[in-house]
Amino acid sequence: MLRPATMLDLEAIAMLHAANYRLAYRGALRDEFLAGDLEAERRRHWQDRLQRPPAQQIVEVLEQDGHLVGFSCTELDESPVWGSKLANLHVDAACQGRGLGARLLRSIAARCAARDGGLYWWVVESNAAARRFYGRLGAVEQDRGTWEAPDGGRVPWIRYAWTAGEARAFATREQGG
Repeated sequence: MLRPATMLDLEAIAMLHAANYRLAYRGALRDEFLAGDLEAERRRHWQDRLQRPPAQQIVEVLEQDGHLVGFSCTELDESPVWGSKLANLHVDAACQGRGLGARLLRSIAARCAARDGGLYWWVVESNAAARRFYGRLGAVEQDRGTWEAPDGGRVPWIRYAWTAGEARAFATREQGG
């Protein structure tokens, strides 16, 4: 079930986000940061985002059998050039490969298309799995930048973006891709 997040989801979102940081960002973020109390750091992050959301923020969670297995966070109309910003898209590692990430992304793309806006997101350059995932969904690299990461480091990342038409096409495409 895909639904809007509530404060009751705070703990599950923070735990999934911390677990995925440890898997996806090994080698990109400092080992001592990843080995530290990442759960508490992510809990503070999400408590702030859920209690005092930026304007136009949408956080959705995906549940299966009563357990949170994925979530997304989007800032609608964040950029006049690129459109809405996908800030987070995470699926539990045990549930990856089942189309859940694509389902979350499809929901976001549909919202953007309904607003006649584009969608963009950043992917850490060393996160090969995420880059393959987005590539399979038809996304292409647009440009490169540097992430001011929560461990205090600077990490290379890549912007992916869809125009409003590309977001609409993805949102309405058959579930298989």
